[in-house]
Amino acid sequence: MKKQCIYLVAVAVLLSNISVLSAQVVVTNAVIGEITLTLNSLFNALKKGDVNVLKLMLPAEEYAQYKVLFEKNKEYPVFLRNFYQGAKLRIGEVHPVRNSTNDVIAEFIVEFSGGETTTTRMRLHGNQQSNWKIKKVLAGKTDQGEPFGENQR
Repeated sequence: MKKQCIYLVAVAVLLSNISVLSAQVVVTNAVIGEITLTLNSLFNALKKGDVNVLKLMLPAEEYAQYKVLFEKNKEYPVFLRNFYQGAKLRIGEVHPVRNSTNDVIAEFIVEFSGGETTTTRMRLHGNQQSNWKIKKVLAGKTDQGEPFGENQR
């Protein structure tokens, strides 16, 4: 009887882990390619100072932080072009978000011509058509883009 209980518990644990894993995005080369296209579009908009594209690409919360710069500061596009001149984009680590069916976290790494490098982690959401949209710019290495206390790694 004791062996049967242990066996049933083990099977239940395995099945629950399989269901969680199957809910995650599988990060394949194709998925990384799709995410790279999205992040390249963001980077190109930054380099061109194209605030109209940035408005469409950034999540509402992030856009709200820069709304005054985008809409009222006529020099901001010029600033962006100068700031990102000579910079290169590299996509770092991409991994699925636990307990999410369509989200990943990707590193947006900008290498500036002066040698400085900045890394920004972003949570992206994918849909059935393999389109990826930036869902949230993350605050730090452990931020998963969830409300505090939910689905933390």
